[in-house]
Amino acid sequence: MDAINLLASIPTSFGAPAAALQAGQVVQALVLELLESGAFRLQLPQALLDVRSDVPLTPGSTVTLAVKGAGANMRLDILAQNSAGAAASAPPDVAATGQAVRRPIGEAIIVGRMALPDVKAPATPTVRDAPPDPVTPSAALVQAVRSAAPRQDGLAPLSADLAQVVQSAALPAPVEEAAAKLLALQVPLDETLSASDLKQAFARSGVLMEARLAVAAQPGPSAPSDAPEGPDLKAALLVLRQALKTWANAAAPIPDAKAEASRPGSGEAVSGRAGPLLSAQDAEGLAKRLGALLAKAPASVPAASSPNAGPAPPYRGAPLVPQPPVPPVISETAQPREIAERLVTQADAALARGTLLQAASLPDAVGAEGPRETGPRWNFEVPFAMPQGTGVVPFEVARDGRAAPAEPHAGTWRARFCLDLEAIGPVHALVALTGDRVSVTLCAERISTATQLNDSAPLPGDALRAAELEPSELSVRVGTPRAAKPAAPGRFMDRAS
Repeated sequence: MDAINLLASIPTSFGAPAAALQAGQVVQALVLELLESGAFRLQLPQALLDVRSDVPLTPGSTVTLAVKGAGANMRLDILAQNSAGAAASAPPDVAATGQAVRRPIGEAIIVGRMALPDVKAPATPTVRDAPPDPVTPSAALVQAVRSAAPRQDGLAPLSADLAQVVQSAALPAPVEEAAAKLLALQVPLDETLSASDLKQAFARSGVLMEARLAVAAQPGPSAPSDAPEGPDLKAALLVLRQALKTWANAAAPIPDAKAEASRPGSGEAVSGRAGPLLSAQDAEGLAKRLGALLAKAPASVPAASSPNAGPAPPYRGAPLVPQPPVPPVISETAQPREIAERLVTQADAALARGTLLQAASLPDAVGAEGPRETGPRWNFEVPFAMPQGTGVVPFEVARDGRAAPAEPHAGTWRARFCLDLEAIGPVHALVALTGDRVSVTLCAERISTATQLNDSAPLPGDALRAAELEPSELSVRVGTPRAAKPAAPGRFMDRAS
């Protein structure tokens, strides 16, 4: 993973300023939606752009753009469009210098520019015309984490509500398509699950999205063959959020109860006009039926989740928190605007959690207290399709970077993950791989589950040998594993208590 590009890209989506486009710059953009025939909305690290393109663009795809001109004369050459892992790149021209130059496949004209959501205007300098202080990567990262931590939530609530509204509500075509793409990224949790499925899920988890875009925008040879391709969870969330916002703005406003009561023609009995009155027996029966309905049905759309109501914010070395399937909370009778606004809040929360996972995957800061971990590390979460709904399994994959230079392959890979199934409860796993030797430690929070795992201990050993790995240790414990690294004092504050 290109940590420098990832570090520089994260904050621009969550509150830190970004540099303006400059002539000659090559950037990657995410196609958010089709506004009208020939007009599209693009998300760049710098801003949201509305453009008119002479070639069709596919929502959810990424495009490579070359900036030419400046100010009102700025234009964007479309060099390539990548969708679902298939590249439609322009053929290269060979200039007189012998260097390959990409030939544009189209041109886009900027017709509108907007700041990214949640980006605040910079404060007015105290001294007139004084240049603003430069934003360092460390400061931008701190700002990104501060913005994301109070808003983050897991993906399970969004997946549950989204699956329900897809079946029960009449959705606009862009919303229905974006929802289908996001739900299609779930991995079936059954006996067919393989290592390649998990590798693909990691590549599509969203933690590598900015790094992949940065690599694709670099001139010269294309990205390595093992670079992540295909749909991306973060990209799918961004497209879904934009489609939902468009739907919410177009939907009718939610009626206000007080305004409705004061409207002429409503509440005839209150205004003194004659009307039928309920008998005492009818009123009692109506009250009972209403009470039964309120007790049975969930609220139409509950208020936004209170801070810290979801899983704890992730950070490097934090205890892994699985997200079991949850029931949907959006009623089938909810109004379109209510549905859209609720889903927008959930999508924003899932994106904020993704930012924290990306921050947890970055290298240790220079000068940090304690020994630095020089090996690569990735924190990501994978949505799994389970019989009860969508469950989210957190992963941490890291390599010990302390191997001797003469033995670059002698380091140890460690993988942690945790799942929570209704039948067995939370189970934490730690797998360590050194060469072809593997050790596995399982921690079950239920004694009955630990007993079953002990009774089935030969099965994992046989599976490891079938994969040409030699199990050196397999242990099963009861309880929860100790956090690899406790949170620093003051890292997160629980606002709910």
